[in-house]
Amino acid sequence: MSQVVAGEHDLFEPSGHEVEVDVTRMVKHEAYDEFELTYDICLLWLATSLSFNDYIANATMPSANDDWEDGANMTVSGWGSTQEGGAISDILLKVNVAIVNDTACDEAYAEFGGIDADAHICAGTMPEGGADSCQ
Repeated sequence: MSQVVAGEHDLFEPSGHEVEVDVTRMVKHEAYDEFELTYDICLLWLATSLSFNDYIANATMPSANDDWEDGANMTVSGWGSTQEGGAISDILLKVNVAIVNDTACDEAYAEFGGIDADAHICAGTMPEGGADSCQ
C-alpha cells in the first residue's frame, strides 16, 4: 500500500532518526474534497507500533465535543508551501496560531463565500494576516 516515515525533519537530508512503517489500512474522511481541501484528514493503521522518543511522538487530537475558545493557541506543522503557489518546504515547519471565532473568520473570507465552520478550523491573525498554515 504505502508507508509513513516518522521522525522526519528534512525531506532531503537523512538524520538517522527516521523510521519507515508500512500502512495496512487508510480511511479518508467521508466528506473529504480534494479540490476544496475540506475534511482533509484520514486514519492510518500501521503494520507495527512506533516507539516514541525525542524525534517521534503522538499528536494530540481534539475530541468531537471540544469547543475551542476564541484566541486559544494551537500549533500547525507540516512541509507546506510558505507562499501561495510556491514550492513546499524541505524542512518541517511549525507555527503557533490563535483560534479565530467563526463570525470573524466568515467576515474575513466573505469575498470567497465565507467559511464552512464544520469543515475548517479558523486560526491566524484576522484581518491583517500574518503567519498561518500556508505562510
